[in-house]
Amino acid sequence: MAVTKAQVAQLYVALFNRAPEGAGLNAWVSAGVFRDQAQTADAMLQSPAIAAYFNGRIDTNRGYVENIYKNILGKDYSQDPDGINAWVRHLELGHTRGETLVTLFQVARSPEAIAADPTAAAVFANKTAIAAYMAEKITDIESDGSGNFNYAPFQQIIETTNSTNLEEQKAKIDQLADAAKPGSKIFTTGVDTLKGTEGDDTFSAVYYSGDGDKTSTLSSLDTLDGLGGKDTLKVTVLKNGSNSELDLDNIDNAMRGVTNIENLEIRSEVTIKAPTAPALMSKLNKGLDNLSITSPGDIKLETDTKEKVTIDTNKIATLTADKAKEISVKGGDDSAISAKEATKASINLGTNTKVLTVGANGLDKVEDLSLANLKLAAALTAAKLVKINVKDVDFNGAQIATNEEKVDLTTNYTEKGTAKLQADNATQLTIHANGEKESTIEFVSASPNHNKLEKVTFDGNAKDLKINLQLETALKDVNAASFTGNFAELKVKNIAGSQVLLGSGNDVVDIDDTAAEQTINGGAGTDLISISTTIAGAGADKVTLKNFEGIRINNAVANDIDMSKWEGFNNITLAQGASAVKSLTNVLNNSTITVEKNDLSNDLKVEIKDADTGTADKLNLVLDPKDITNGKVKGQFQVDNIENIDIVSKLDEKKIATAENTVNLKAGADKGTLANIVVKGDANSTILTLDANFKKVKTVDASTLKGKFTFDASGHLDEKSVIKSGAGDDTITFGSRSGVTVTGGAGDDTFTVTKVGADPAAFPASKTATITDFSKGDKLKIGANLGATIDQNIARYDSTKSLDFANNLSRALDVANAAGNKLAYFTYTDPDSNATDTYLVRSDATAGISADDYVVKLNGIVDLANATLADAGTNLQLTL
Repeated sequence: MAVTKAQVAQLYVALFNRAPEGAGLNAWVSAGVFRDQAQTADAMLQSPAIAAYFNGRIDTNRGYVENIYKNILGKDYSQDPDGINAWVRHLELGHTRGETLVTLFQVARSPEAIAADPTAAAVFANKTAIAAYMAEKITDIESDGSGNFNYAPFQQIIETTNSTNLEEQKAKIDQLADAAKPGSKIFTTGVDTLKGTEGDDTFSAVYYSGDGDKTSTLSSLDTLDGLGGKDTLKVTVLKNGSNSELDLDNIDNAMRGVTNIENLEIRSEVTIKAPTAPALMSKLNKGLDNLSITSPGDIKLETDTKEKVTIDTNKIATLTADKAKEISVKGGDDSAISAKEATKASINLGTNTKVLTVGANGLDKVEDLSLANLKLAAALTAAKLVKINVKDVDFNGAQIATNEEKVDLTTNYTEKGTAKLQADNATQLTIHANGEKESTIEFVSASPNHNKLEKVTFDGNAKDLKINLQLETALKDVNAASFTGNFAELKVKNIAGSQVLLGSGNDVVDIDDTAAEQTINGGAGTDLISISTTIAGAGADKVTLKNFEGIRINNAVANDIDMSKWEGFNNITLAQGASAVKSLTNVLNNSTITVEKNDLSNDLKVEIKDADTGTADKLNLVLDPKDITNGKVKGQFQVDNIENIDIVSKLDEKKIATAENTVNLKAGADKGTLANIVVKGDANSTILTLDANFKKVKTVDASTLKGKFTFDASGHLDEKSVIKSGAGDDTITFGSRSGVTVTGGAGDDTFTVTKVGADPAAFPASKTATITDFSKGDKLKIGANLGATIDQNIARYDSTKSLDFANNLSRALDVANAAGNKLAYFTYTDPDSNATDTYLVRSDATAGISADDYVVKLNGIVDLANATLADAGTNLQLTL
């Protein structure tokens, strides 16, 4: 594993008690691509400069341990001899110095060590952090050209770092870094007279805010003349005792002697003092070109800065900068902005519950607008706005409006959201849509006539994007070839000569008509054309559809649909169910029908083409509740002469605890050829029902289903059938003499066994229903409840090897008949399989085998002597 920059910075502190320079740190990171931290430490200790640096101090194991012990824990031998001796022994046992150092790191960072000495832990953490910061800011170590390096600044910064002064140390490093730049000068604690050059100069100062005894380097007695060029004054504000709030008037006063400075940067670790009533905002009117203020508290500021104003806080950001050409605001609470001359604005309030209020005409001249993590208080209008970027913005029912003809819009939503754009004069619209959840773009107009937009271009990766362009009567070119996300719904108007080109996602395109000649190309992915039931029934001869796989019927199915009119389409999505019993005919084999959000409560008759003569016909059904209120969706299908059905049961988006998907399958008389059913998906609960015309089902495989599965197999199974349920708490019902093999899978499953049934003649063990994995937590329901005190003893019958299964079963039923609970169990070795299994029986109180008896096989030898019996609804329930 490659060593990281943070790990190398940590090694510099631990080994050398100094911060690294950028070049040195980066060199060791590059050299450590194939080394871990311990190996890198060993390599550093073997470098040629080490001997001169330590001058013999670490030649012995004890010397080495004392060095790193002091640097990491701040202790010497007199303070912790036992600890140092223990680490010396660690080395003597054969561990390398690098391995010992990394082990010491781990011990020092353990919860026990931090709890024992939190201050020491904080000191080392701050030293490591400041070391990495110094390497980032300062690239090289000064040298006199004769091989002598000035390590002092790198050593002093580590030596003076404690558990609480991280920000103060960073300010020192910033000053050192600024001083190293050409044309840079630093204020001192004395009275300074500084002058710049005709070039661009940088001046740095520290201002201590509070009533402590620390001395600022910037005071009203200092003088500074930046002279020519674009000069910058950087002021770092640090806490000084108590009452440390920063009064901007004090900064203004401290700058009394400052002239010809175009740019001012204030970085404060303390909050800015609220202005005194009646003033609503602090004022910093110094005729600056650029102003930047960073503070952890509220910033309420009025400024006459002309070029750019930057505000960075985690609280309220209230700014009036009506002369600035650009503003950049980062806040963390409800904020108000006015920048009447700005052509570029970027505003981020941290979360879209925080409200942005724009003053009257406050952003009227903006051409480039970026908004992130905020809620609009009202509509925002900027006549010349051409570039808009919104990220996780709650439009709050309002819109962003522009009068420009060419508009570029970028959206990005990490949660479900809607962006609203009004661009009445736009002829071309470019949309960069990104996001992890469903997002909607509403393109609105103040006029009922949407007759100017001619072209829309999309790119981005939005997961599920919705946009309605069906009001745009002049739109002839929609190009989303570079869009890699999915259109959950792209609505376009059927305009003669128009074309729509989609990208690589799974898209749904909604057209309002098919009367005009139009070309729509779905591109890659699985794409659906969304149409009304009337269009679905009539077909779409004039519309050229390329690379589409299916249709989405966006209203209730009200007529029969012949899929031969939609040649090559093998996906049908039903968005609104069906208004009556209707048919889908000439459906391609292995097609998919999706029931989306709304119940299909009327039967849909699905006829696969040539299914009456085929023997391997397959239909895929998908139930997708999406965000339906109760999380429940149902599909009813008549599936004549279809042998295989796969069902995908999807989880509702709201994840409602009572959500369930239901699939009801029917068939005409003598047309129930269904043999194999697969159920999968992540739905909370899935219910499958079959009507009486299905009698030859061989497999029901729900083994990959994540939620609950409910299925009554009674009367529907072929011989030697198999049922597998999945990970949820499933409920499976089956007949005693069905011969089915049932596997409950994970979860606490409920198995309900029904009666032996008519014609109860002697039958072999192979005809008995089998549960393969009945275990603790599962429930077995067998016959009617007793409704009285239940005898918890289950009688045991010892089977006789000389008798066949049928005779042993009959005798076990006689034993059960004598018991109060009418239950008995026995083990039997099947001569055909040579397997010994446990059989549980319940008698109907008559001798021998009869139609109302029950029997079920439990795989292997299961001791039922300590099983628990209880009345559960209408059944007697057994648990282990």
